[in-house]
Amino acid sequence: MVYENVPFIVLGGELHNSTASNAEYFLTKIDRLKELNCNTLILPAYWELVEPSEGVFAFGLVDEIIDICRRNGFKVVMLWFAAWKNAYSTYVPEWVKTDSKRFFRARSKDGRAQGTVSCFCDEVRDADARAFAALMRHIKETDKDKTVIMMQIENETGVLGMRRDYCPAANERFEGGVAGELIEYLRANTSMKYNYGGENWSSVFNEMADEVFMSYHTAKFVEEIAKRGKAEYDIPMYVNAWLVQFENQAPGDYPSGGPTHRVIDIWRAAAPHVDFIAPDIYLDDFPKVCGQYARADNPLFIPEARRDRTAVANLLYAIGKYKALGFAPFGIESTEKESGEALSQAYSIISNMMEIIKESCQSDRITGVHWLDKNSLSQNVGGFWLRFEKTGESGGAIVIVEDVGKYTIIGQNMKYSIDYDEAEYIHIREGRYADGKWIDGRRLNGDEMYVLRFGDIPEIHRVYIHKKD
Repeated sequence: MVYENVPFIVLGGELHNSTASNAEYFLTKIDRLKELNCNTLILPAYWELVEPSEGVFAFGLVDEIIDICRRNGFKVVMLWFAAWKNAYSTYVPEWVKTDSKRFFRARSKDGRAQGTVSCFCDEVRDADARAFAALMRHIKETDKDKTVIMMQIENETGVLGMRRDYCPAANERFEGGVAGELIEYLRANTSMKYNYGGENWSSVFNEMADEVFMSYHTAKFVEEIAKRGKAEYDIPMYVNAWLVQFENQAPGDYPSGGPTHRVIDIWRAAAPHVDFIAPDIYLDDFPKVCGQYARADNPLFIPEARRDRTAVANLLYAIGKYKALGFAPFGIESTEKESGEALSQAYSIISNMMEIIKESCQSDRITGVHWLDKNSLSQNVGGFWLRFEKTGESGGAIVIVEDVGKYTIIGQNMKYSIDYDEAEYIHIREGRYADGKWIDGRRLNGDEMYVLRFGDIPEIHRVYIHKKD
């Protein structure tokens, strides 16, 4: 990932679903959000409130929320809660919910209507896209300070409780031929071996057919929204993913059709106007998920994550290892005191080192350490072997190579050491950065060099070593 056109790393917090539905309530959370040192808030615009009557738009709440963020120094990543929210259509307007003939629902195999609209319903897609385009046009016209920096389209798309949609429109397409553009893309861009000569989705994709079918058509639905939105205001747009929870979990137990790691290529083929796919990571194996989504064609951005004691380790690893565009615990305003103190300090450290970290990412002089990534606990960094060990519930670090034998390490709940057969310390400095400038703290030497550790609250060490003769 290259940071040339990225203003900063998003040190974010995603708000609870309803916090931004009332400006007065939202204001009561601002002080807490400032305490946490967020630079960006991730919050919804709700289709049901933006277009309460068909063709009648109400942007007053959106304007109020953006203005509050601007006045308090926050950038905004806006979530478009529309046809999908966690695989259900809870945020569609009343005039969509109550007209199930025009805006038809996904159906189960036995014909029962589901709690989500169908991705095969062109009326829903077109109405959603018109509303999103109107929102983007309005933001471009009114947000002169560019407070809104990015848009998330929908939220955790797909269908739950079934492998695919069985409505009549879906059944007809499932028995038809696979889209030529999809086959062409997969052949040109992946090593996947499907039966490309098959007559329908089942014969081409075999056991993956239901999920690939749903993913392609859900992505085509979202592509229309992204394309219409970018035509009005071309800022980065992404989709987020409800993850596969374990290796053999079947589609439908997670939203089938959503952008899971199994079908990233399907989404890339069907939705070229979507800039990237972002995982919502609540699973324990954070490093594994990062590795699944961080690709040459898909920069890593984490719009939802746990806000517990694992948050700082996950943040440091994502930025250090994968040069993540940003990180945001969900329900950030409810972060408890202890984990909040650690996250606030981590955000402060990174904010004051923003240009240093960005430059290190560009020049590939940065890596990350995570207590669950065994490969990162002992590694050659900048020509020397560094070893790390977790000392608390979770642990992580960013390691920046300043020069040969010179490192800046940001860490939490970790201790580290060098290979003493190979090298020895010159000295270690504690300290801090303020607006990109280093301010010295203690100089560690003697016995204190051999028990080097970071506690619950993240800190910075500058480490100087040299090779032994």
